[in-house]
Amino acid sequence: MLEPGQSAYSLAGNRIFDLLAKAADIIDIAPEWQMHFRGDPTALASGPLRRLNEADLPDMMALAAAGDAMVFSPQSLKRGEFFGIFVGPELAAMGGVQTYLPGHAEIGSIVTHPQYRRQGYATQVVHALIRHLHVQDCQTFLCLFQTNRSARSLYEKLGFEVINELYLMHWRLK
Repeated sequence: MLEPGQSAYSLAGNRIFDLLAKAADIIDIAPEWQMHFRGDPTALASGPLRRLNEADLPDMMALAAAGDAMVFSPQSLKRGEFFGIFVGPELAAMGGVQTYLPGHAEIGSIVTHPQYRRQGYATQVVHALIRHLHVQDCQTFLCLFQTNRSARSLYEKLGFEVINELYLMHWRLK
């Protein structure tokens, strides 16, 4: 529970957005797209990646910082599986399961080191995640900032489509 004056973040659709805007002081709003995978998971191929674990955490934290992954933290590995691609000893790209819901899973923290971008690594990571979740009978979705046009374009090419408009709201109790 929050005390008056404390702040929090919420990801909200239009109805909750309107309610929260009436009950709280809005500090910042970032519009997001929610996208759902509509393609054929069995048609996807992934390259030379592997499942990441606690021993990879220092490399994962460094990659998250280099690639501006906003929501990655040491607790991310506890929420779901992560896969990564190494180029030599360096973690070049990664992504993981952010949230499990009944029959669905959200993927995120999909990041490629700036020096390794445009080489298909993000595609391979996303393909691996979708295939991994398909085996578990989970539908795959993700959220991304509406300002990230290049990511939206990539995800649409990979078989995702926009299904909802959401708002990441930073707010404070009145």
